Amino acid sequence: MNHLSSTRSVLLSLLLGCLALACDSADSGTEPADGPRDAYPTANQGTDVGESIADLTFITPDEGEFKLSDIFFEESNKVLMLVTSAEWCTACYEHQADMEALYNRYREQGFTMLEAVLQQNDGTDATATTAKKWVRDTEVTFPVVADPTPVLEPYFEGGDIMAMPLVILVRVQNMEILYKAGAYQESELTAIIESML
Repeated sequence: MNHLSSTRSVLLSLLLGCLALACDSADSGTEPADGPRDAYPTANQGTDVGESIADLTFITPDEGEFKLSDIFFEESNKVLMLVTSAEWCTACYEHQADMEALYNRYREQGFTMLEAVLQQNDGTDATATTAKKWVRDTEVTFPVVADPTPVLEPYFEGGDIMAMPLVILVRVQNMEILYKAGAYQESELTAIIESML
């Protein structure tokens, strides 16, 4: 009888522990890895790896609004690669074909991309027309937006948007920043993307 009581106590403790963890998770605003996407994650938002990226707003080539929540609420999306560019950035142009190939290789598996153009050739803020021209010139098929504010400035090391391109990988389920680098490193990106799909 003593052994049975001891077993029940252990099971009850485990059950209460699991319930406590579930409550903590719900209170913190985080969702389990396979949970529903009812609301954009607001817990632990920041600009560094391990933090959740805010629901940033951009301008589409047709002058509409595009938010990161548009990507979040698309249930098939698992990994987002967010890339910055500018018309004056030679390195940004150099990797467009590679990024297009990466997008086409993994998009059916839940990989998506978003490229945000921050500035025009003369250093002025990007516009919807800038984003439209970027799509025409680069012939990419993934979404391209303008970031005229720029809302992505705090994500650059020291806020220096001249350090283009900035590449950010995000786990879409909780919008956690997984990777952030000031260059396009295809082998590193591919390894992370494959591990998340």
